[in-house]
Amino acid sequence: MEAVIPSFSRALHMALTVRDMRVSADWYERVLGFDFVKEFQVAPGDGGIPRILLLHQQSGFLLGLCDHPGRTGDASNPLRTGLDHIAFEVADRAELTSWRAHLDELGVGHSPVRELGHFLRGRPRRGSDRAVADHHATLLSCEPMMATAG
Repeated sequence: MEAVIPSFSRALHMALTVRDMRVSADWYERVLGFDFVKEFQVAPGDGGIPRILLLHQQSGFLLGLCDHPGRTGDASNPLRTGLDHIAFEVADRAELTSWRAHLDELGVGHSPVRELGHFLRGRPRRGSDRAVADHHATLLSCEPMMATAG
């Protein structure tokens, strides 16, 4: 008998440990359009982690920028174990082109738009080799994690 895997409806939030949460918050607001929600301050000796919570209004995605007291301060590096990247879905190629222009205008480095072939949505039913496939392209910003959120 195959085990039933519980489901979830969407990703609610992601928390990143950053070197300077205020500088990082400014970057995510200015470049990706997040809005400031709240800053959580923690008194010395109290439990908890100082952090800033940001919200992307259109998608409902929350981003926590954490100031762990014992963090190393290293720059983010996709070759180190941990977060490699996060992908945000856009409506179409025109929206991707708009993002490229926006990043260029702000001087944020990024990769060229690359065609990745097919992206599977959903998984095939048991005994079936069919899944819904969409054409998928990507534009990677090279700076958000490395410049301010590392």
